[in-house]
Amino acid sequence: MTRNVYNKNIRRTIFGSLGRYIAIMAIIALGVGFFAGVKNTKGSMMETLDKYVQDQNMYDYRLISTYGFTEDDEKALQKVDAVAEAEGSVTADFFSQDRDGNSIILKAHSMTADINLPKLEKGRLPEADNECVADSHFFSGKDLEKTIKITDENDADGKEQFTYGSYKIVGIVNSPNYIMKEERGTTSLGDGRITAYVYMPRGAFTSEYYTEMLLTCEKQGFVFSDTYDKNIKAAKDPIEAAAKERGQERYDEILAEAQEKIDSGQAELDSGRQKLEQQKASTYGKLRESKSTLDSKSSEISSGKQQLKTKRSELTAQQTQLTGQIKLLQEAITAAESPGSGVPQEQIEQMKGQLQQMQGGAAQIESGLQQISEQEKKLSEGEKEIQSGYLQYFNGKKTADSQFAAAEQELEDGQKELDDAKEQLSKIKEPELYVQTRKDNIGYDSFESNAEIVNSVAKVFPVFFFLIAALVCSTTMTRMIDEERTQIGALRALGYTRGKIMWKYMVYSGSAAMIGCVGGFLAGSKYFPYAIWTAYGMMFGFAPVEFYFNWPLALISLAVSLICSLGTTWFACRSKMKSTPAEILRPEAPKAGKRILLERIGVLWKRMKFLHKVSARNIFRYKKRMIMMILGIGGCTALVLAGFGIYDSVGGIAQHQYSQIEKYDMAAAFSKTLDEEEQAKIESQYGDQISNMAVLQQSSVDAEGGGVNKSCNLMISDDNRITKAVSFRTKDGRKIAYPKTGEAVINNKLAEMLSLKKGDQLTVKYDDTKSVQLTVSGIYWNYVSNYIYINGQTYEDDFGKTYDPTAAFLTAAKGTGVYKLSENLNKYDDIIAISINKDIEKRVSDMMVSLNYIVILVIGCAGALAFIVLFNLGNINLTERVREIATIEVLGFYPREMGSYVFRENFILVLIGIVAGLPTGYVLHKFIMSRIVVDAVSFNEIIEPASYVFTVLTVIGFSVIVDLILRRKMRRINMAEALKSIE
Repeated sequence: MTRNVYNKNIRRTIFGSLGRYIAIMAIIALGVGFFAGVKNTKGSMMETLDKYVQDQNMYDYRLISTYGFTEDDEKALQKVDAVAEAEGSVTADFFSQDRDGNSIILKAHSMTADINLPKLEKGRLPEADNECVADSHFFSGKDLEKTIKITDENDADGKEQFTYGSYKIVGIVNSPNYIMKEERGTTSLGDGRITAYVYMPRGAFTSEYYTEMLLTCEKQGFVFSDTYDKNIKAAKDPIEAAAKERGQERYDEILAEAQEKIDSGQAELDSGRQKLEQQKASTYGKLRESKSTLDSKSSEISSGKQQLKTKRSELTAQQTQLTGQIKLLQEAITAAESPGSGVPQEQIEQMKGQLQQMQGGAAQIESGLQQISEQEKKLSEGEKEIQSGYLQYFNGKKTADSQFAAAEQELEDGQKELDDAKEQLSKIKEPELYVQTRKDNIGYDSFESNAEIVNSVAKVFPVFFFLIAALVCSTTMTRMIDEERTQIGALRALGYTRGKIMWKYMVYSGSAAMIGCVGGFLAGSKYFPYAIWTAYGMMFGFAPVEFYFNWPLALISLAVSLICSLGTTWFACRSKMKSTPAEILRPEAPKAGKRILLERIGVLWKRMKFLHKVSARNIFRYKKRMIMMILGIGGCTALVLAGFGIYDSVGGIAQHQYSQIEKYDMAAAFSKTLDEEEQAKIESQYGDQISNMAVLQQSSVDAEGGGVNKSCNLMISDDNRITKAVSFRTKDGRKIAYPKTGEAVINNKLAEMLSLKKGDQLTVKYDDTKSVQLTVSGIYWNYVSNYIYINGQTYEDDFGKTYDPTAAFLTAAKGTGVYKLSENLNKYDDIIAISINKDIEKRVSDMMVSLNYIVILVIGCAGALAFIVLFNLGNINLTERVREIATIEVLGFYPREMGSYVFRENFILVLIGIVAGLPTGYVLHKFIMSRIVVDAVSFNEIIEPASYVFTVLTVIGFSVIVDLILRRKMRRINMAEALKSIE
C-alpha cells in the first residue's frame, strides 16, 4: 500500500465514521472550551483591571496624616527615588439631594493632574471652579447641566469647606478609586453611607492643606502579581520614612510657631499689665489731687460760711440793740420837743445829733448785713461748684474702676487663654501617618476575590469534562478498533508494522482532538469571558473586557486533549497488536454468557418477560460499556445537579434575608433624634399603620481581623424592639442575646472573613484614623451585607460619640400596604428617606444574576456533555448490534418493539447513572460553594428538592432526544448487508 493509499484509507476511515469523529471533536471542544473559557476569564478580568488602572494611573500608595499635607510635603515625596509621581488631593463629604429631593451624602474629590484620573464617559471635564463631574453609577447623561447643591443639612464647618454653594455637573465619569458600583466608602456624616462621588477643581475647596497624598511607584507590575506586591513593598519604607520626616518637620514647625505666638502673647500681656498699672497710678493720682482740692475748697467755704454766720449774728444783735436805742431816743426826743417838757433846746439838738449818729450806725449795720448776704450767695455758688466737682470725681472714679476692672479681666482672660494654649501645646501629639495601598481600597481588593470565584469553578468542573472526554474517546476508539479487526489483521499480514497501523488510529483520534481543542479554546477564550464579564458588569462594569491569548494554557489544553485521545487510543490498540495476524483475521468469539445476580432471585426472574431478561443479561454482559455509560451519565448528572445547586444557593438568599432575618418592611431616616417624645409623636400619627418600630443609629465602619479589612454597617440601638425587627439566631435556630456594653454581635460572613469566633476581639475603625476593640458576644446568621450590632452605651463609651438614633425599622400592620405606609410617612415633616425591603430584595436578586450566568454556563455545558455522551455511547451500542438488530427484524419484530428492545438497556443504564450521579453532584456542589467567596454575601448552600427533579428530567430528556435520533438511524439499517457483514 503506497503512502497515498494509506492516507486515503485514513481519510475514508474519518469520513466513513464521521459521527464518531465529530463526537470526539465535540467532547474535546466542550471540555477545552469550558476549561479555557472559565480559566481565561480570570485572566481577562485581570487584564481589564490592569489596563484600566494603568490608563487612569491609579495610585499605588495613599497617605493620610492627622496634620494633612502641604505643597512642600508633595515636593519632598516627589524626590523619593522609589516614587514616580506624588500628588496631593482634597476630599470633603457633604449633604446634598437626589432627583427626588431625598437627602444623600456625596464625597467630593479635587481633580488631580496625573494620578487617579477619572475616566470621562459623557460630557466634558470641569473648566471653572464651580463645575464638577459626577459618578456614572448614580448620575446619568440626563443630569448634565444640572446643579449639585450643598444643602442646609451641612453645618457651618461643612459649608466652609467649599468655595461655592452649588456646582454644575458638566460630565459623567468612572473613577479608579471606586471600582465597585455599590461601594462608595464611609463618612462621619449622617448614617455614615456615601451615596456617590463628584470631582471638582482644586479651587472649589477652601482648604489650605491636602487631606491625602497619592503616589505611584517607579516599579510596578501586573495587578495582584507577586512582582507588583514585591515592588510596592520595596517602596514602602522610603515613602514612609520621607512622609514621617516631613511630618516631624511640620510638627516642629507647628510647635515652634505656636510657642512663638504664646511667647508673643505673654509679652503683650505683661506689657499690658505694666501699662495698666501706670494708667491706674496716673488716673487715681489725678483723682486724689482733684478730691484734695475739692476738700480744701469745701473746708474754706464751710469756714467762710461759719464766719459770715457769726458776723451776721453779731450785726443782727447790734442792729437789734441799736434799733431799740434809736426807738427810745426817738421817743425821748419826741417827748422833749413836746410843749411843756422843759428840756433845753440844746439838749434836744444834742439828742438829735446822737439819733443821727445812731441811724448812721444802723445804716452801716444794714450795709454789713447786705454784704454778708452777697458773700453767702457767693459761698453757696462755690458750694454748688464743689458738689459738681465731687460728682465729677465720683463718676470719674467709677468709670476708672470699671475700665480698669474690664482691662484686668481682659488680661486675666488672655492669661487663661495662654495657659490653655500652653496646656494644649503640651498635649499636641506627633502626626499619625496612615499608609494605604491599593488593597486597602475595598473595590480593588474585592475584585481579585470575585475573579477567583470563576477561577475556583475552573479548578473543579473541567476535571469532570476531561475525565468524561477520556471515557468517550476510550469507548469510541475501542469500538472502532474492534470493528476494523479484520482490516488490522490484513494490514499486519501485508507487512505493516504495529506502529504504522497504530498511527492510523492515532491520526484519527488525535486530529479530532486537535481540531476540537483549537476550536474549543478559541471559542471558549472569547465568549466565556465576555458572558461572565457581562454578568459581573452589575458589580463592576468600569471598562469593556480585555481578551488575551494564554499560550501556556493553550499548550496545557492541547496536551490534555491529546492525552485523552491518543492515550486511550494507544491503550485500545496495544491489546489488539499483541495477537498474531491469523488470530486478528478471525472474528472475535462472542463473550460467554453468565448468570447474573438477578437470575438468582427466582421469584422476580420468573415474572420477567423474555426480552426484559435479554436486556438485563446484555447490560451485565458488556461490563465495560456499562461502566462507561454509568460513569459518563453519572458525571453529567453530577455537573447538572451542581449547577442547579449553585442556583438554589444563590437565588434564594434575598428572599430568606428579607423575610426570615430582616423581618421589618422598611427603614426610615429622620432629621431629628428619635427620642421618646418624637417616637410618641410618630406613633400618635401612624400607630394604627405600624405594628413594630425599632429606633437605631446607623454608621459605616471598617472591621479588621485576621489581617483582613472589610467595610460593614455599624448598627447602634438601645431599643428592645430591635429583636423583633431583626432575627438574631444561629443557622440552626438558636437565639443570640443582644450585646452588652463593650460587646458586639456580628454576622456569620463577617466572622468568617475576619477569622473571628465568639469571645474574640474585633477591631472597628471609624473616621479614617480611629479604632476601638469590641468583644464578639455572638455570631448570627445573615445572608446579605455585613453588620456589627452594639448598644448605645458602647457607642458613647468606646467611640466617644453621642447616641442619637435617627433611623427606625418599621413593620407595617396587617391590612396596611407597605407602599401605602411609605407614601403616608413621606408626608411627615422630619422624614429624610425611606428604604423598602422589597425594593432592596429585588436589587439583591438582580445582583445575583452575575452568578446565575455562570450557573447557566455550567448547566448548559453539562447538558451538552450529557447529550454528546448519550449520543456517542448510544451510537456505539447501535453499531455493535447491527447484525442482532437485523436478525430480530427478520424474525418479524415491529419497529416499536425493536426500539424498545435496543434502547431499553440505554435507558436502564441512564437511570443507574443518574442514581450514581446525584450523590456525587451533592458532594461536588458542597465543594464548589466552599470555593465561591463573595464579600457581604453568605450563600445558603442548599439544593432544593425541585433541583433533583429538574436534574433527572434534564438527563432523561437528553436521553429521549438521543433515543429518537438513533431510532431513525436504526430504521435505515440494511438487513441484508448487516447479516452478511461477517462474511
